[in-house]
Amino acid sequence: MDSKDQVFEAIAAHRGKIVAVGSTEKISELIGNETHVVHLRGKTVTPGLIDAHSHLALAGVNKLTSLDLAHPEPRSITEVLGRISERISQANRGEWIVGGGWDEAMLEEKRPITRWDLDPLSRENPVILVHASGHSLVANTLALKLAGVEDPTLDTRGFIVIDKNRGMTGLLKESVMDLVLSRIPPFNVKQLEDGIKIAQEDWLRDGITANKDPGLYGDSSSMVRAYRSLLSKGELKIRSCLLYKVDTLEDVQRAAQLAADATSFSDMLRVVGIKIFLDGASRIRTAWMYDEWNLGYFQTDVGNRGHPVIDLSLFRKIVQEAHRRGLQVCIHAVGDQAVDVALDSIDAALAKYPRQDHRHSMIHCIVPTSQALARMKTLGIVVETQSSFIYFFGDILAGNLGPRRCPRAIPLKSYMKAGITVGNSADADFYPHPPKFGIYAACTRKPMKRLYGDEPFGTDECITVHEALRTYTSMAAKCLFWEDSIGTVELGKHADLVVWSEDPYAVAPEKLKDLKVALTIVGGRISAQSGALSNNS
Repeated sequence: MDSKDQVFEAIAAHRGKIVAVGSTEKISELIGNETHVVHLRGKTVTPGLIDAHSHLALAGVNKLTSLDLAHPEPRSITEVLGRISERISQANRGEWIVGGGWDEAMLEEKRPITRWDLDPLSRENPVILVHASGHSLVANTLALKLAGVEDPTLDTRGFIVIDKNRGMTGLLKESVMDLVLSRIPPFNVKQLEDGIKIAQEDWLRDGITANKDPGLYGDSSSMVRAYRSLLSKGELKIRSCLLYKVDTLEDVQRAAQLAADATSFSDMLRVVGIKIFLDGASRIRTAWMYDEWNLGYFQTDVGNRGHPVIDLSLFRKIVQEAHRRGLQVCIHAVGDQAVDVALDSIDAALAKYPRQDHRHSMIHCIVPTSQALARMKTLGIVVETQSSFIYFFGDILAGNLGPRRCPRAIPLKSYMKAGITVGNSADADFYPHPPKFGIYAACTRKPMKRLYGDEPFGTDECITVHEALRTYTSMAAKCLFWEDSIGTVELGKHADLVVWSEDPYAVAPEKLKDLKVALTIVGGRISAQSGALSNNS
Protein backbone atom coordinates (compact mmCIF):
# COMPACT_ATOMS: atom_id res chain seq x y z
CA MET A 1 0.00 0.00 0.00
CA ASP A 2 2.95 2.36 -0.45
CA SER A 3 2.94 5.24 -2.93
CA LYS A 4 4.51 3.06 -5.63
CA ASP A 5 2.12 0.11 -5.19
CA GLN A 6 5.05 -2.22 -4.67
CA VAL A 7 4.56 -5.91 -3.88
CA PHE A 8 7.16 -7.99 -2.02
CA GLU A 9 7.65 -11.62 -1.08
CA ALA A 10 8.78 -11.32 2.52
CA ILE A 11 8.93 -9.01 5.53
CA ALA A 12 11.31 -8.82 8.50
CA ALA A 13 10.50 -7.05 11.76
CA HIS A 14 12.65 -6.28 14.78
CA ARG A 15 11.53 -4.69 18.06
CA GLY A 16 8.09 -4.09 16.62
CA LYS A 17 9.11 -2.28 13.45
CA ILE A 18 9.66 -3.30 9.84
CA VAL A 19 13.39 -3.55 9.12
CA ALA A 20 13.31 -5.13 5.67
CA VAL A 21 10.99 -6.00 2.80
CA GLY A 22 12.02 -7.81 -0.33
CA SER A 23 12.51 -11.22 -1.83
CA THR A 24 12.31 -14.42 0.18
CA GLU A 25 16.00 -14.99 -0.53
CA LYS A 26 16.98 -11.56 0.79
CA ILE A 27 14.86 -11.74 3.93
CA SER A 28 15.99 -15.31 4.70
CA GLU A 29 19.51 -13.98 5.20
CA LEU A 30 18.25 -12.12 8.30
CA ILE A 31 16.94 -15.22 10.09
CA GLY A 32 18.78 -15.92 13.34
CA ASN A 33 18.53 -18.52 16.07
CA GLU A 34 15.83 -16.56 17.93
CA THR A 35 13.87 -15.37 14.90
CA HIS A 36 10.22 -16.35 14.82
CA VAL A 37 9.59 -17.42 11.23
CA VAL A 38 6.09 -17.73 9.80
CA HIS A 39 5.88 -19.42 6.39
CA LEU A 40 2.74 -18.10 4.70
CA ARG A 41 2.94 -20.35 1.61
CA GLY A 42 1.90 -17.62 -0.76
CA LYS A 43 -0.90 -16.03 1.25
CA THR A 44 -1.64 -12.33 0.85
CA VAL A 45 -0.31 -9.82 3.38
CA THR A 46 -1.54 -6.24 3.72
CA PRO A 47 -0.93 -3.55 6.28
CA GLY A 48 -3.03 -3.86 9.43
CA LEU A 49 -6.52 -2.52 8.87
CA ILE A 50 -7.49 0.84 10.36
CA ASP A 51 -11.06 1.75 11.31
CA ALA A 52 -11.45 5.53 11.10
CA HIS A 53 -14.63 5.82 13.19
CA SER A 54 -15.92 3.17 15.58
CA HIS A 55 -16.88 3.12 19.25
CA LEU A 56 -14.63 0.29 20.35
CA ALA A 57 -14.92 0.84 24.09
CA LEU A 58 -18.69 1.18 24.07
CA ALA A 59 -19.02 -1.77 21.69
CA GLY A 60 -17.25 -3.93 24.22
CA VAL A 61 -18.98 -2.68 27.35
CA ASN A 62 -22.38 -2.88 25.65
CA LYS A 63 -21.62 -6.47 24.71
CA LEU A 64 -21.11 -7.19 28.40
CA THR A 65 -24.07 -5.20 29.76
CA SER A 66 -26.67 -4.56 27.04
CA LEU A 67 -29.17 -6.70 25.16
CA ASP A 68 -28.22 -7.14 21.50
CA LEU A 69 -31.44 -6.74 19.51
CA ALA A 70 -29.89 -6.35 16.06
CA HIS A 71 -30.96 -8.18 12.89
CA PRO A 72 -31.23 -11.11 12.26
CA GLU A 73 -32.08 -12.07 15.86
CA PRO A 74 -34.60 -11.32 17.28
CA ARG A 75 -36.90 -11.31 14.27
CA SER A 76 -40.08 -9.84 15.76
CA ILE A 77 -41.32 -7.50 18.47
CA THR A 78 -42.67 -10.57 20.27
CA GLU A 79 -39.16 -12.02 20.40
CA VAL A 80 -37.74 -8.66 21.53
CA LEU A 81 -40.19 -8.54 24.41
CA GLY A 82 -39.34 -12.12 25.34
CA ARG A 83 -35.64 -11.24 25.55
CA ILE A 84 -36.41 -8.23 27.74
CA SER A 85 -38.66 -10.25 30.05
CA GLU A 86 -35.89 -12.79 30.50
CA ARG A 87 -33.40 -10.06 31.41
CA ILE A 88 -35.86 -8.47 33.85
CA SER A 89 -36.33 -11.81 35.60
CA GLN A 90 -32.58 -11.87 36.30
CA ALA A 91 -32.29 -8.20 37.32
CA ASN A 92 -32.54 -6.49 40.69
CA ARG A 93 -35.46 -4.22 41.48
CA GLY A 94 -34.83 -0.78 39.99
CA GLU A 95 -31.98 -1.98 37.73
CA TRP A 96 -31.94 -0.35 34.31
CA ILE A 97 -32.58 -2.70 31.39
CA VAL A 98 -30.76 -1.46 28.28
CA GLY A 99 -30.82 -2.89 24.77
CA GLY A 100 -29.90 -1.71 21.32
CA GLY A 101 -29.70 -2.44 17.61
CA TRP A 102 -33.39 -2.91 16.85
CA ASP A 103 -34.87 -1.59 13.60
CA GLU A 104 -38.56 -1.66 12.75
CA ALA A 105 -37.73 -2.27 9.07
CA MET A 106 -36.14 -5.58 10.05
CA LEU A 107 -38.92 -6.76 12.37
CA GLU A 108 -41.78 -8.94 11.16
CA GLU A 109 -44.40 -6.44 12.38
CA LYS A 110 -42.77 -3.63 10.33
CA ARG A 111 -43.59 -1.10 13.04
CA PRO A 112 -41.61 0.60 15.79
CA ILE A 113 -41.53 -0.79 19.31
CA THR A 114 -43.53 1.51 21.60
CA ARG A 115 -43.55 2.29 25.30
CA TRP A 116 -46.92 0.52 25.46
CA ASP A 117 -45.18 -2.67 24.34
CA LEU A 118 -42.67 -2.24 27.16
CA ASP A 119 -44.87 -1.06 30.05
CA PRO A 120 -46.53 -4.44 30.83
CA LEU A 121 -43.13 -6.11 31.25
CA SER A 122 -42.20 -4.34 34.48
CA ARG A 123 -43.30 -1.52 36.76
CA GLU A 124 -40.05 -1.63 38.73
CA ASN A 125 -37.33 -1.66 36.09
CA PRO A 126 -36.76 1.24 33.67
CA VAL A 127 -36.27 -0.03 30.11
CA ILE A 128 -34.46 1.75 27.27
CA LEU A 129 -33.97 0.32 23.78
CA VAL A 130 -31.70 2.36 21.51
CA HIS A 131 -32.52 2.25 17.81
CA ALA A 132 -30.00 0.79 15.36
CA SER A 133 -29.33 4.28 14.01
CA GLY A 134 -28.15 5.45 17.41
CA HIS A 135 -30.30 8.56 16.96
CA SER A 136 -33.58 7.48 18.53
CA LEU A 137 -34.82 5.19 21.25
CA VAL A 138 -37.92 3.81 22.90
CA ALA A 139 -38.35 3.76 26.69
CA ASN A 140 -41.00 2.52 29.06
CA THR A 141 -43.04 5.00 31.09
CA LEU A 142 -40.93 4.48 34.21
CA ALA A 143 -37.72 5.39 32.40
CA LEU A 144 -39.36 8.47 30.91
CA LYS A 145 -40.64 9.63 34.30
CA LEU A 146 -37.23 9.13 35.88
CA ALA A 147 -35.86 11.37 33.13
CA GLY A 148 -38.49 14.01 33.82
CA VAL A 149 -40.40 13.33 30.60
CA GLU A 150 -44.10 13.13 31.37
CA ASP A 151 -45.84 14.78 28.43
CA PRO A 152 -47.75 11.99 26.63
CA THR A 153 -48.18 14.17 23.53
CA LEU A 154 -44.45 14.59 22.99
CA ASP A 155 -44.39 11.95 20.29
CA THR A 156 -47.63 10.41 19.09
CA ARG A 157 -45.84 7.40 17.63
CA GLY A 158 -45.43 5.76 21.01
CA PHE A 159 -42.49 7.63 22.44
CA ILE A 160 -40.00 6.88 19.77
CA VAL A 161 -37.80 9.57 21.21
CA ILE A 162 -35.89 11.32 18.45
CA ASP A 163 -33.23 13.98 18.79
CA LYS A 164 -35.38 16.32 16.70
CA ASN A 165 -36.64 18.05 19.83
CA ARG A 166 -33.46 20.05 20.24
CA GLY A 167 -33.13 20.68 16.53
CA MET A 168 -36.69 21.89 16.00
CA THR A 169 -36.67 24.44 18.79
CA GLY A 170 -33.00 25.34 18.67
CA LEU A 171 -33.37 26.33 22.32
CA LEU A 172 -33.45 23.22 24.48
CA LYS A 173 -30.12 22.43 26.09
CA GLU A 174 -30.76 18.71 25.86
CA SER A 175 -32.93 16.58 23.62
CA VAL A 176 -35.41 14.18 25.13
CA MET A 177 -33.15 11.35 24.09
CA ASP A 178 -30.26 12.95 25.98
CA LEU A 179 -32.44 13.31 29.07
CA VAL A 180 -33.37 9.64 29.04
CA LEU A 181 -29.86 8.36 28.36
CA SER A 182 -28.42 10.60 31.06
CA ARG A 183 -30.34 8.61 33.68
CA ILE A 184 -28.53 5.37 32.94
CA PRO A 185 -25.80 4.83 35.53
CA PRO A 186 -22.46 5.63 33.80
CA PHE A 187 -19.91 2.90 33.16
CA ASN A 188 -17.00 2.89 35.56
CA VAL A 189 -13.35 2.51 34.56
CA LYS A 190 -13.28 -1.23 35.32
CA GLN A 191 -16.33 -1.87 33.14
CA LEU A 192 -14.81 0.13 30.30
CA GLU A 193 -11.49 -1.70 30.63
CA ASP A 194 -13.30 -5.03 30.40
CA GLY A 195 -15.24 -3.74 27.41
CA ILE A 196 -12.14 -2.60 25.55
CA LYS A 197 -10.44 -5.93 26.20
CA ILE A 198 -13.31 -8.00 24.88
CA ALA A 199 -13.90 -5.78 21.85
CA GLN A 200 -10.27 -5.61 20.81
CA GLU A 201 -10.03 -9.41 20.71
CA ASP A 202 -12.99 -9.52 18.32
CA TRP A 203 -11.57 -6.76 16.17
CA LEU A 204 -8.08 -8.19 16.00
CA ARG A 205 -9.53 -11.44 14.69
CA ASP A 206 -10.90 -9.42 11.76
CA GLY A 207 -7.61 -7.69 11.02
CA ILE A 208 -8.18 -4.32 12.73
CA THR A 209 -4.93 -3.09 14.26
CA ALA A 210 -5.85 0.60 14.80
CA ASN A 211 -9.09 2.45 15.52
CA LYS A 212 -10.40 5.98 15.96
CA ASP A 213 -12.79 5.95 18.92
CA PRO A 214 -15.02 9.05 19.13
CA GLY A 215 -16.47 8.06 22.48
CA LEU A 216 -14.75 10.25 25.09
CA TYR A 217 -17.27 12.32 27.05
CA GLY A 218 -18.11 13.79 30.44
CA ASP A 219 -16.12 15.45 33.20
CA SER A 220 -14.72 12.24 34.66
CA SER A 221 -13.13 11.06 31.39
CA SER A 222 -13.56 7.47 32.56
CA MET A 223 -13.00 6.19 29.08
CA VAL A 224 -9.58 7.76 28.58
CA ARG A 225 -8.59 6.54 32.05
CA ALA A 226 -9.63 3.04 31.03
CA TYR A 227 -7.53 3.23 27.88
CA ARG A 228 -4.55 4.62 29.83
CA SER A 229 -4.87 1.93 32.47
CA LEU A 230 -4.76 -0.83 29.87
CA LEU A 231 -1.81 0.86 28.19
CA SER A 232 0.12 0.98 31.46
CA LYS A 233 -0.54 -2.72 32.05
CA GLY A 234 0.46 -3.71 28.53
CA GLU A 235 -3.07 -4.88 27.79
CA LEU A 236 -4.00 -2.38 25.07
CA LYS A 237 -3.54 -4.34 21.85
CA ILE A 238 -5.13 -2.04 19.26
CA ARG A 239 -3.66 1.37 18.47
CA SER A 240 -6.35 3.76 19.65
CA CYS A 241 -6.86 7.34 18.51
CA LEU A 242 -9.49 9.12 20.62
CA LEU A 243 -11.91 12.00 20.12
CA TYR A 244 -13.75 13.93 22.83
CA LYS A 245 -17.47 14.36 22.16
CA VAL A 246 -18.36 18.01 22.78
CA ASP A 247 -21.59 19.96 23.22
CA THR A 248 -20.24 23.14 24.87
CA LEU A 249 -17.24 25.46 24.77
CA GLU A 250 -16.23 24.09 28.17
CA ASP A 251 -16.01 20.64 26.58
CA VAL A 252 -13.50 22.03 24.08
CA GLN A 253 -11.26 23.10 26.96
CA ARG A 254 -11.41 19.59 28.43
CA ALA A 255 -10.59 18.09 25.04
CA ALA A 256 -7.60 20.40 24.63
CA GLN A 257 -6.27 19.38 28.04
CA LEU A 258 -6.68 15.69 27.23
CA ALA A 259 -4.87 16.17 23.92
CA ALA A 260 -2.03 17.95 25.72
CA ASP A 261 -1.79 15.17 28.30
CA ALA A 262 -1.78 12.58 25.52
CA THR A 263 1.62 13.76 24.29
CA SER A 264 3.06 11.59 27.06
CA PHE A 265 1.25 8.49 25.79
CA SER A 266 2.84 5.92 23.48
CA ASP A 267 2.32 4.97 19.86
CA MET A 268 -0.58 2.83 21.09
CA LEU A 269 -2.74 5.71 22.34
CA ARG A 270 -3.43 9.34 21.46
CA VAL A 271 -6.13 12.03 21.74
CA VAL A 272 -6.32 14.22 18.63
CA GLY A 273 -9.50 16.25 18.71
CA ILE A 274 -13.24 16.58 19.11
CA LYS A 275 -16.39 15.09 17.70
CA ILE A 276 -19.46 17.29 17.37
CA PHE A 277 -22.93 16.48 16.01
CA LEU A 278 -24.47 18.81 13.45
CA ASP A 279 -27.42 16.77 12.19
CA GLY A 280 -29.26 13.48 12.66
CA ALA A 281 -29.24 10.20 10.75
CA SER A 282 -30.13 9.01 7.27
CA ARG A 283 -31.65 5.80 8.60
CA ILE A 284 -34.48 7.66 10.37
CA ARG A 285 -34.58 10.68 8.02
CA THR A 286 -33.37 13.28 10.52
CA ALA A 287 -30.18 14.21 8.65
CA TRP A 288 -30.29 17.79 7.33
CA MET A 289 -31.05 17.86 3.60
CA TYR A 290 -31.78 20.52 0.99
CA ASP A 291 -34.66 18.49 -0.45
CA GLU A 292 -37.31 16.43 1.30
CA TRP A 293 -36.57 12.85 2.23
CA ASN A 294 -38.19 10.00 0.35
CA LEU A 295 -40.40 7.24 1.71
CA GLY A 296 -40.25 3.78 0.17
CA TYR A 297 -37.97 4.98 -2.63
CA PHE A 298 -40.52 6.77 -4.80
CA GLN A 299 -42.77 8.64 -2.36
CA THR A 300 -41.86 11.89 -0.61
CA ASP A 301 -41.74 12.42 3.15
CA VAL A 302 -43.54 15.73 2.73
CA GLY A 303 -42.06 18.59 4.71
CA ASN A 304 -39.21 16.55 6.19
CA ARG A 305 -35.77 17.84 5.26
CA GLY A 306 -34.20 16.82 8.56
CA HIS A 307 -32.63 19.44 10.84
CA PRO A 308 -29.59 20.51 12.80
CA VAL A 309 -29.34 19.09 16.30
CA ILE A 310 -27.42 22.00 17.81
CA ASP A 311 -27.82 25.77 17.88
CA LEU A 312 -25.86 26.90 14.82
CA SER A 313 -24.30 29.89 16.53
CA LEU A 314 -22.93 27.62 19.27
CA PHE A 315 -21.78 25.13 16.65
CA ARG A 316 -19.72 27.76 14.84
CA LYS A 317 -18.15 28.93 18.09
CA ILE A 318 -17.18 25.38 19.05
CA VAL A 319 -15.62 24.71 15.65
CA GLN A 320 -13.65 27.96 15.79
CA GLU A 321 -12.45 27.43 19.36
CA ALA A 322 -11.40 23.82 18.76
CA HIS A 323 -9.59 24.86 15.60
CA ARG A 324 -7.86 27.73 17.44
CA ARG A 325 -6.62 25.30 20.07
CA GLY A 326 -5.02 23.06 17.45
CA LEU A 327 -7.49 20.20 17.71
CA GLN A 328 -8.79 18.10 14.84
CA VAL A 329 -12.46 18.99 14.41
CA CYS A 330 -14.50 15.94 13.39
CA ILE A 331 -18.07 16.84 12.46
CA HIS A 332 -20.99 14.41 12.26
CA ALA A 333 -22.55 15.74 9.05
CA VAL A 334 -24.75 13.34 7.09
CA GLY A 335 -27.05 15.41 4.86
CA ASP A 336 -25.95 17.62 1.99
CA GLN A 337 -27.06 20.82 3.75
CA ALA A 338 -25.30 19.78 6.96
CA VAL A 339 -22.07 19.14 5.04
CA ASP A 340 -22.22 22.63 3.49
CA VAL A 341 -22.85 24.31 6.85
CA ALA A 342 -19.96 22.34 8.37
CA LEU A 343 -17.67 23.45 5.55
CA ASP A 344 -18.78 27.08 6.01
CA SER A 345 -17.83 26.89 9.69
CA ILE A 346 -14.41 25.40 8.98
CA ASP A 347 -13.81 27.96 6.24
CA ALA A 348 -14.60 30.78 8.67
CA ALA A 349 -12.31 29.29 11.35
CA LEU A 350 -9.45 28.99 8.87
CA ALA A 351 -9.96 32.56 7.70
CA LYS A 352 -9.63 33.84 11.27
CA TYR A 353 -6.90 31.42 12.41
CA PRO A 354 -4.95 30.12 9.38
CA ARG A 355 -3.50 26.69 10.00
CA GLN A 356 -1.86 24.13 7.77
CA ASP A 357 -2.63 20.40 7.73
CA HIS A 358 -5.48 20.53 10.24
CA ARG A 359 -7.28 17.54 8.67
CA HIS A 360 -10.67 18.48 10.04
CA SER A 361 -13.07 15.73 9.04
CA MET A 362 -16.57 15.10 7.82
CA ILE A 363 -17.94 12.05 9.61
CA HIS A 364 -20.39 9.97 7.53
CA CYS A 365 -20.88 12.62 4.79
CA ILE A 366 -23.46 10.44 3.03
CA VAL A 367 -24.69 12.74 0.24
CA PRO A 368 -22.36 15.69 -0.37
CA THR A 369 -22.92 17.89 -3.41
CA SER A 370 -20.33 18.09 -6.17
CA GLN A 371 -19.57 21.63 -5.05
CA ALA A 372 -18.90 20.32 -1.52
CA LEU A 373 -16.33 17.87 -2.89
CA ALA A 374 -14.38 20.71 -4.48
CA ARG A 375 -14.50 22.72 -1.25
CA MET A 376 -13.32 19.74 0.83
CA LYS A 377 -10.21 19.45 -1.30
CA THR A 378 -9.53 23.19 -1.15
CA LEU A 379 -10.03 23.34 2.62
CA GLY A 380 -7.94 20.25 3.36
CA ILE A 381 -10.84 18.21 4.74
CA VAL A 382 -10.67 14.44 5.20
CA VAL A 383 -13.74 12.20 5.10
CA GLU A 384 -14.39 9.41 7.60
CA THR A 385 -17.25 7.45 6.08
CA GLN A 386 -18.76 3.96 6.15
CA SER A 387 -19.19 2.11 2.88
CA SER A 388 -20.63 -0.84 4.85
CA PHE A 389 -23.77 1.26 5.43
CA ILE A 390 -24.70 0.48 1.83
CA TYR A 391 -24.71 -3.22 2.68
CA PHE A 392 -26.16 -3.31 6.18
CA PHE A 393 -28.97 -0.77 5.82
CA GLY A 394 -28.73 0.01 2.14
CA ASP A 395 -32.33 -0.99 1.53
CA ILE A 396 -33.53 1.52 4.13
CA LEU A 397 -31.07 4.14 2.87
CA ALA A 398 -32.20 3.67 -0.72
CA GLY A 399 -35.84 3.98 0.31
CA ASN A 400 -35.08 7.21 2.18
CA LEU A 401 -32.91 8.80 -0.51
CA GLY A 402 -34.94 7.84 -3.57
CA PRO A 403 -33.71 7.14 -7.11
CA ARG A 404 -32.35 10.65 -7.75
CA ARG A 405 -29.99 10.81 -4.77
CA CYS A 406 -28.96 7.15 -4.43
CA PRO A 407 -26.25 7.25 -7.13
CA ARG A 408 -24.35 9.97 -5.23
CA ALA A 409 -24.56 8.32 -1.80
CA ILE A 410 -21.19 7.60 -0.17
CA PRO A 411 -19.32 8.62 -3.35
CA LEU A 412 -15.97 6.93 -2.76
CA LYS A 413 -14.81 7.17 -6.36
CA SER A 414 -15.64 10.88 -6.51
CA TYR A 415 -13.80 11.49 -3.24
CA MET A 416 -10.69 9.85 -4.67
CA LYS A 417 -11.00 11.59 -8.02
CA ALA A 418 -11.17 14.92 -6.17
CA GLY A 419 -8.02 14.04 -4.24
CA ILE A 420 -9.78 13.78 -0.88
CA THR A 421 -8.37 11.45 1.76
CA VAL A 422 -11.02 8.88 2.75
CA GLY A 423 -10.86 6.78 5.88
CA ASN A 424 -13.31 3.89 5.92
CA SER A 425 -14.97 2.52 9.03
CA ALA A 426 -17.90 0.58 10.46
CA ASP A 427 -19.36 2.94 13.08
CA ALA A 428 -19.48 -0.05 15.41
CA ASP A 429 -21.18 -0.98 17.61
CA PHE A 430 -24.16 0.37 15.68
CA TYR A 431 -23.08 -1.88 12.80
CA PRO A 432 -20.83 -4.97 12.59
CA HIS A 433 -17.13 -4.11 12.76
CA PRO A 434 -15.41 -6.44 10.21
CA PRO A 435 -13.82 -4.36 7.40
CA LYS A 436 -14.58 -7.06 4.85
CA PHE A 437 -18.17 -5.77 4.67
CA GLY A 438 -16.94 -2.26 3.91
CA ILE A 439 -14.59 -3.59 1.24
CA TYR A 440 -17.42 -5.58 -0.32
CA ALA A 441 -19.82 -2.63 -0.33
CA ALA A 442 -17.19 -0.24 -1.69
CA CYS A 443 -16.60 -2.55 -4.65
CA THR A 444 -20.20 -3.60 -5.39
CA ARG A 445 -22.55 -1.00 -3.81
CA LYS A 446 -25.11 -3.76 -3.29
CA PRO A 447 -27.44 -3.73 -0.25
CA MET A 448 -28.21 -6.80 1.83
CA LYS A 449 -31.83 -7.52 0.85
CA ARG A 450 -31.96 -5.63 -2.46
CA LEU A 451 -35.57 -4.54 -2.02
CA TYR A 452 -35.20 -1.99 -4.82
CA GLY A 453 -33.12 -4.14 -7.14
CA ASP A 454 -29.48 -5.23 -7.10
CA GLU A 455 -28.10 -1.78 -7.83
CA PRO A 456 -30.27 1.06 -6.47
CA PHE A 457 -27.04 2.99 -5.80
CA GLY A 458 -25.65 2.37 -9.28
CA THR A 459 -22.07 1.36 -10.01
CA ASP A 460 -20.48 4.67 -11.01
CA GLU A 461 -19.08 5.13 -7.49
CA CYS A 462 -17.68 1.58 -7.22
CA ILE A 463 -13.97 1.38 -6.51
CA THR A 464 -11.43 -1.42 -6.90
CA VAL A 465 -10.34 -3.82 -4.17
CA HIS A 466 -6.98 -2.06 -4.10
CA GLU A 467 -8.64 1.33 -3.61
CA ALA A 468 -10.97 -0.09 -0.97
CA LEU A 469 -8.00 -1.49 0.96
CA ARG A 470 -6.37 1.94 0.81
CA THR A 471 -9.38 3.42 2.62
CA TYR A 472 -8.63 0.97 5.45
CA THR A 473 -4.83 1.41 5.41
CA SER A 474 -2.76 4.27 3.98
CA MET A 475 -5.59 6.80 3.71
CA ALA A 476 -7.18 5.85 7.03
CA ALA A 477 -3.79 6.34 8.70
CA LYS A 478 -3.79 9.97 7.54
CA CYS A 479 -7.18 10.54 9.18
CA LEU A 480 -5.57 9.51 12.47
CA PHE A 481 -2.36 11.54 11.92
CA TRP A 482 -0.50 8.23 12.03
CA GLU A 483 0.68 7.89 8.45
CA ASP A 484 4.35 8.11 9.48
CA SER A 485 3.96 5.01 11.65
CA ILE A 486 1.26 2.77 10.20
CA GLY A 487 -0.86 2.19 7.10
CA THR A 488 1.79 0.84 4.71
CA VAL A 489 4.39 -1.93 4.67
CA GLU A 490 7.56 0.18 4.63
CA LEU A 491 10.86 0.39 6.46
CA GLY A 492 10.67 1.97 9.89
CA LYS A 493 6.92 1.60 10.29
CA HIS A 494 5.26 -0.49 12.94
CA ALA A 495 4.94 -4.13 11.94
CA ASP A 496 1.14 -4.08 11.92
CA LEU A 497 0.11 -6.71 9.37
CA VAL A 498 -2.83 -8.80 8.23
CA VAL A 499 -2.53 -12.21 6.58
CA TRP A 500 -5.59 -13.18 4.56
CA SER A 501 -6.79 -16.75 4.14
CA GLU A 502 -7.84 -15.83 0.59
CA ASP A 503 -6.37 -13.32 -1.82
CA PRO A 504 -8.71 -10.28 -1.83
CA TYR A 505 -7.54 -9.48 -5.36
CA ALA A 506 -8.47 -12.93 -6.69
CA VAL A 507 -11.89 -13.66 -5.17
CA ALA A 508 -15.10 -12.78 -7.01
CA PRO A 509 -16.67 -9.47 -5.90
CA GLU A 510 -19.63 -11.27 -4.30
CA LYS A 511 -17.19 -13.26 -2.15
CA LEU A 512 -15.42 -10.24 -0.67
CA LYS A 513 -17.82 -10.17 2.28
CA ASP A 514 -16.78 -13.75 3.06
CA LEU A 515 -13.06 -12.98 3.37
CA LYS A 516 -11.30 -14.40 6.41
CA VAL A 517 -8.27 -13.16 8.28
CA ALA A 518 -5.71 -15.88 9.06
CA LEU A 519 -3.28 -13.85 11.15
CA THR A 520 -3.13 -10.38 12.70
CA ILE A 521 0.17 -8.89 13.84
CA VAL A 522 0.54 -5.70 15.89
CA GLY A 523 3.99 -4.31 16.54
CA GLY A 524 5.62 -7.51 15.36
CA ARG A 525 3.63 -9.67 17.75
CA ILE A 526 0.95 -12.16 16.71
CA SER A 527 -2.27 -10.81 18.21
CA ALA A 528 -4.86 -13.08 16.60
CA GLN A 529 -4.65 -16.30 14.61
CA SER A 530 -7.14 -18.61 12.97
CA GLY A 531 -6.56 -22.30 12.32
CA ALA A 532 -5.48 -21.56 8.77
CA LEU A 533 -1.80 -21.23 9.75
CA SER A 534 -1.70 -23.65 12.68
CA ASN A 535 0.91 -25.91 11.07
CA ASN A 536 3.40 -23.14 10.31
CA SER A 537 6.54 -22.64 12.36
